[in-house]
Amino acid sequence: MQGGRGCIVAGVDFSEGALGALREGRWLAQRAGLPLQIVHVVGNGAPWRPDSTAREWLRAASVDPTGVIVRRGLPWVEIVRHAREVSAAMVVLGTHGASGYQAVTLSSTSSRVALSAPC
Repeated sequence: MQGGRGCIVAGVDFSEGALGALREGRWLAQRAGLPLQIVHVVGNGAPWRPDSTAREWLRAASVDPTGVIVRRGLPWVEIVRHAREVSAAMVVLGTHGASGYQAVTLSSTSSRVALSAPC
């Protein structure tokens, strides 16, 4: 890959849209011969443990919970920060996340990542 790009980053929030993004991320990573990193962002506070919704999503996606990189803070900020830190070749996100309709507005996580990510 050009420029020393190291991986594909898939940002997930355990929504239906994130499941589609994960599938696309897997396909792109396989096609590019790059590893896939799955990133979930939570607010500051206690250690994150998957709730029943997250466990069901992870099971449906065939993802080991210990393979998910958990970051704390604002989702778009942390996804962009992670992409920079790992020299990501691409960031893949769903268009309709946990916030529903807002995910298609300019202020959505996907839009902010698209405008700010280094790749």
